[in-house]
Amino acid sequence: MTMDPPGVPVARAFSAIFGWTCFVAWSISFWPQVILNFRRKGVEGLSLDFLSYKVVGFTCYSIYTLAFSASEVVQDQYRARNNGASNLVAPNDVVFAVHAWVLTIITWKATHSLSVLCKVVILAAMGSIATYLIAMVVKPSIEELDLMNFLGSWKLGMSLIIYLPQMFMNYRNKSTVGWSIHNIILDATGGTLSLVQLFLDAWIAWRITDGPLEGWVSRALSGNGTKLTMCSTARRGGSNSGAGRERRVKWGSRPERKIANIKCPSLKLVIEFKRSLSA
Repeated sequence: MTMDPPGVPVARAFSAIFGWTCFVAWSISFWPQVILNFRRKGVEGLSLDFLSYKVVGFTCYSIYTLAFSASEVVQDQYRARNNGASNLVAPNDVVFAVHAWVLTIITWKATHSLSVLCKVVILAAMGSIATYLIAMVVKPSIEELDLMNFLGSWKLGMSLIIYLPQMFMNYRNKSTVGWSIHNIILDATGGTLSLVQLFLDAWIAWRITDGPLEGWVSRALSGNGTKLTMCSTARRGGSNSGAGRERRVKWGSRPERKIANIKCPSLKLVIEFKRSLSA
């Protein structure tokens, strides 16, 4: 029986802990928005374009993780191209992807109309995937693994633009009413822990560049994107109170001026977060 190199068992244990912790944080992060919509009996302040990009992204990501986890054909093709090494998709990745897709669909069905740009992006995604499927039939050299990587690329593309519609709506409304700050904090926590897990897995495998590129970049963008939205939430001072208790705080009012005078951005966020909880 081959012994693991020193440090590997400990790294594996921490990888599992970080993996399931980020899975819990990410999975829970979808619920505050659903609960907030239910309490407010509406979705005003929530961008449908943002949700639509999430639906496309998590549809691709769910298929991607399911294939890497359950398809022996895809697994064999991956090992053949990576010197016999297995992929780094974990069971919690699959559960998270499917769970996120279901909750996003539930939230998406309750919202309003799409922008023209979003419709174009969705049609482009559907058309390109359909074209790729036809190409697989015409050209047998294109394998199932190539299709999964193509779907992963679309997930990456959605991650690049997913937060832009919501941040634009927050800026236009000068408010984050209808947008759950708890979602953002949990999402950022999950993104950070997931990156740590991926670093550990790559260190264990001794090949940091052989892991799925789409998973790596999507997780990194998730963490950075939510940080940008957290800054937007802290600066605009949106309230996430329940139905019947909505209020919109104007920038320049006395409470906002007090927060603006604080030089530490993290402290400003903590103060704003506490105020949103007590609202």
